[in-house]
Amino acid sequence: MKQITLLVIFISLLLTACTDENSLVDNETAKITGLSRANTFLFDTVSVNGIALGNSVESTKVLINDSEASIDIISVNPTEVIFVPKQGITNGNISVEVNGVKTNSIPISVSLTPKYDTVRVSAGKFMMGALSGFSDETPIHEVTLSRDLYVFSYEVTKELWSQVMDTLIIPADEFRFPADSITWLRAIEFCNKMSDIYGLDKAYNLVGPNVTFDYNANGWRLPTEAEWEFFCKAGTDEDFSGNGDINQMGYFDSNSGLNSHKVGEKLINQYGLYDIHGNMWEWCWDKYEETFYTSNPMIDPTGPVTGGRHVMRGGSYQDGFNFARISNRSINKIDYKSIGLRLVKNAQ
Repeated sequence: MKQITLLVIFISLLLTACTDENSLVDNETAKITGLSRANTFLFDTVSVNGIALGNSVESTKVLINDSEASIDIISVNPTEVIFVPKQGITNGNISVEVNGVKTNSIPISVSLTPKYDTVRVSAGKFMMGALSGFSDETPIHEVTLSRDLYVFSYEVTKELWSQVMDTLIIPADEFRFPADSITWLRAIEFCNKMSDIYGLDKAYNLVGPNVTFDYNANGWRLPTEAEWEFFCKAGTDEDFSGNGDINQMGYFDSNSGLNSHKVGEKLINQYGLYDIHGNMWEWCWDKYEETFYTSNPMIDPTGPVTGGRHVMRGGSYQDGFNFARISNRSINKIDYKSIGLRLVKNAQ
């Protein structure tokens, strides 16, 4: 009988201890300790890290500026809540509500797309073409560009492309690589989608494979061939801009390992543009015509009216550095693998 009594007492003490321990867990104060990305963008996947954040999507809410609207919670555990910010989210403070009790809040910045950088390039005159290049680079002629431009500092990245075009999710370690295998029409579609996202007037009207160009629109677009050469040249009279050392300015077949590389690893040119030589070919608006320079308009040229293929500039990791000269003109090959894009828009 004494043994039974002792056993009952032991079990009672054990249950009491367990109850006390569970009470400590339940009463632990929920707290946010950090975010996987404090600067994020719509439809990104973000982790909230912390303590006692709950155990289920039923008990836990993610609040931005005290609102849970336009947030999809993917998963919940006591130390991490994973969510996706959707349309309507703005910058502000993020908190987590667990069983009706709200945590501390910390700042979060939500942009429309992954971050991109631009430089402003002022209008001006320059001598377009070259004497020492291929025949389609002649004659040298003066061109006036009458508009200031905002130019992407980097080639469009895979992260930005996949977000805007709603393509397959890419691994995080590929975010900063340039978008590749881009056809000219897909590049046009990307420009229009970027304009839509930011509430700008689209520069292009697409009807099937036919595209018309509104040069006065304020939306994102491809540079004209003259604009591209102007901001690549950046005031120099040499074959390459920047410091003139091709291996420090870009990736070519001789230093790339025949693979593309993350944007921004090489030096900028005089206008602050990365990878303007090499890494990826960059699409221009213009159709290609070998002898166009003999009749190229002197002010704001936009290329020939007719033609089957479009101009690409800048060379790539697959090609020799001679193809990356400022004045070199090329047209797309069957293989689009090494073709990307850089966007511009008129500065208002």
